[in-house]
This record gives sequence, C-alpha cells and structure tokens, in this order.
Amino acid sequence: MKDLSRARWPWILLLSLFAGALVVAAIGDSGPRTTAERARAVSESIACPTCQGQSVADSSAPSARAIRTEVARRIEAGETDQQIRDHIAGIYGDDALLTPPRDGVAGLIWFLPVAGLVAAFGGLVVLFRRWRVPDDVEVSDEDRALVEQARRSPRS
Repeated sequence: MKDLSRARWPWILLLSLFAGALVVAAIGDSGPRTTAERARAVSESIACPTCQGQSVADSSAPSARAIRTEVARRIEAGETDQQIRDHIAGIYGDDALLTPPRDGVAGLIWFLPVAGLVAAFGGLVVLFRRWRVPDDVEVSDEDRALVEQARRSPRS
C-alpha cells in the first residue's frame, strides 16, 4: 500500500499556495497614503453621472468636477473612503459605484467566482482520486489466446 502522507503533500502544497494567493488578493496593498492619492482612488471608484463608462476621476464634465470637489472636501473632513462612497451612492444610487457593494445580492458577484474555483478544485480532487491505475492486472489464458490470434492474423 502507498504511503498516504507522501501522496498527499503535493495537494497540501497546492492548497496552501491557493489559500495564500487568496489572502494576498484580498488584502492587497495598504492603499493610497496622501490626501490627493486617496481622492484620486475614491474618484476612480465612482462613475460619472453624465458620461458613459467613465469614472469621475477621468471625466471633465461639470458634474464630475463637482463630485471630485465633494470627495476632496469629505476627505479633508476626515471621512473614510467607504463613508464617501456611501454618501455618493445615497445621492446617485448604487449604479454610481464602479465597484459593486460586497453585501446583499451584489455580494454574489464577488462570491460566485470564488465558489466556482473551489468547486472546480474539489471536482479535480475527486476525479484524480478515482483515476487510478490498477496495481496488478490478472491476464487470463483466454486473453492471451486472443492476443496471439490477433498477432497471427493477416492485416488488410
């Protein structure tokens, strides 16, 4: 019988690497440090109400300038990035946020890809566990006779 600990270590290593990658992706970097960087980051996460597909940071529309000014004012007032986003979403609706919220039904957008990866990984584990080469195959005399007969028969 195989040593199970030797057979499982690659799976444990792969799972550890996958978990580590998820942690790094979830934590990310520490974020912008200066007020201007914070204002830019928050503005990039808010959609321009008059422009299609542009963030407030990239738009030159008057409404985008007004929102950028409001974002900078709220940062100076000491509000967190999430408080500012919530304020803008309260005025313009959740569609104003380029990044969907991570709770409620919109949270499924974040959860389903991860759940799909976990399910696929689990499926591969099950598939590889079932896919085994038999240790010893018994060849009967009848099987040997069929092979000999096939070898001797002329090929067309």
